[in-house]
Amino acid sequence: MKFIRIFLLVLIVVGIGLLFTQKFWVQKLTDKILSYQKPTLTVSQEDILTPTIPKVLPVKDSTNCDTISNSNDQYGCYSKQAVTKNDLTVCNKIESQDFKNRCYIDFAQLKKNPQVCSEIKDQKYKSDCYNYMAALLNDEKWCDKVVGDDLLKGGCKMPFQLREALKPAITVTMDLSMATLTGKPGQTVDVVGTIENYSGGQVYLNSMGGSLGSENLEFDMTNFFKVVPRIVKPSEIYKGPLFSISIGNNIAPGNYFVSFYFIGGESDMDSKELIKQNLSITVQ
Repeated sequence: MKFIRIFLLVLIVVGIGLLFTQKFWVQKLTDKILSYQKPTLTVSQEDILTPTIPKVLPVKDSTNCDTISNSNDQYGCYSKQAVTKNDLTVCNKIESQDFKNRCYIDFAQLKKNPQVCSEIKDQKYKSDCYNYMAALLNDEKWCDKVVGDDLLKGGCKMPFQLREALKPAITVTMDLSMATLTGKPGQTVDVVGTIENYSGGQVYLNSMGGSLGSENLEFDMTNFFKVVPRIVKPSEIYKGPLFSISIGNNIAPGNYFVSFYFIGGESDMDSKELIKQNLSITVQ
């Protein structure tokens, strides 16, 4: 009991001492604790959409790498030497396998050569290399070579997927000058109209198709391929002939239904149905 009383008395004395001296040590202790805390990062949409590319270790001198004792500095030295001499085999002089793999990644990054990644034996570093190449070259296909790490692969693809999701939809409209055309057997009738691109990007008009109400009617696409612009830029408006309809000599007089559509998209290889319209043609 006597020991416990003495212990409690010591605690009381220490507590009173800390209480009366708090103005001297509380602020210093608080500043010390805060100095070890990491700052809060504010992530913008631009940060998310822009993949992170690692910075290569800067080195002042790369002439006598073998004399450097610090392994981290020696790695940076050989890495710079490999790039300067354009010789990937310089990386093999590094004893540490981890630093050697990082040297390969540095070389691939600075030379913008994703083929170097295939030379890396360790799958983790190889995937890291392809991840950096996808960001550096802005090409999602290199993300597909990230193997064994679904989290890294998903992170690699995320900026590309977000950019695709945020991309404005293709919106192209067309107004016909006349929804009803008139012609005689043996004639070719032009279809005239207006095309406007409301999209945020350019639109390719690659082809057209449709259906005609008679086997004696035929699409003439000369104007489409020679007159209609192949690429419609954002907010661009085209007014003029779109295509023509040839009326056969053996067609009977009457009204015929015509349906047509334009095919295209964001590239000259896209085949999305962009515009669909109906009209009628009266054969006299």
